[in-house]
Amino acid sequence: MNPSDDGKNRGRRRRTLDITRIKVVVVVLTGAIVGLLSSLAGQGSQLAFSPALSWMLGFKTEKAHATAMRYALAAALTAVIGFGIKNHVIVYLLQYGVLLFAGATFGALISAALVKTDTEAPSRSIFQAAAMFLCVFVLVRTVRLTPFDQPYFTHWHSSLAFLGTGFVVGAISQLTGIASGILLYPALIYLFALTARDAVITSLIVVALAGILPSWSYSKRGLIDAQYGGAALAGGLAGGVITSIVIPNISEKMLLILFSLFSMFLCAREMARISSSTKSQSNNLKI
Repeated sequence: MNPSDDGKNRGRRRRTLDITRIKVVVVVLTGAIVGLLSSLAGQGSQLAFSPALSWMLGFKTEKAHATAMRYALAAALTAVIGFGIKNHVIVYLLQYGVLLFAGATFGALISAALVKTDTEAPSRSIFQAAAMFLCVFVLVRTVRLTPFDQPYFTHWHSSLAFLGTGFVVGAISQLTGIASGILLYPALIYLFALTARDAVITSLIVVALAGILPSWSYSKRGLIDAQYGGAALAGGLAGGVITSIVIPNISEKMLLILFSLFSMFLCAREMARISSSTKSQSNNLKI
């Protein structure tokens, strides 16, 4: 055997996989996919991406939530800006989003001050199940929709109506643990007569506004992961850009179906988490 060939073979054997680089690529790709699906469903991407970070990278809950919050802000904001630049219909939706965000924030603060809730209480599974029924209703209503069947029960567009709806959604979300987007999206469709596309963008505006202060706070406290936070941010930006390109070309019916399926997944995951937490606590008490 040629000595030079033997040296080359040994050199090849010495090469090892760059695990960190592989993880970065996985985080970016996962972030882009989750950001796209979440945004098309009008939901905050942190709801699905935070558990993914814990599962993929072993992040503790606080670090996963902090990293996912900035990621979700990037995904929602990019989707909103991209859609607004391309379609030039963002001004009135921005007004709706600000009013809903203000009402939801006030509602959550009031309910939190009046009623102390346990985020791990088994009873919260009941509320998640109720949210799943709401999603099933939207899904069935959408699948049965015909060109002669309008899906709106009633609608109004006053500032007080948006503030009031935001207040109710924020209060219920705080008390029950149901993601606010799961309640907000159907309200925009059936009460305010927004199209599914406009409801998605309005919901993402609320998500973006809700993520600004927490993201800044987490960043100041150093809770956002330094190694993979940039990769997560890149994934969120990519997901938001793809959303802004794709959403004008998706039918109203498909957007409603995506909302229903993705939201049911979030509810089922939360129910499984609560059940697992309850069993763990029960086993600890027995020990």
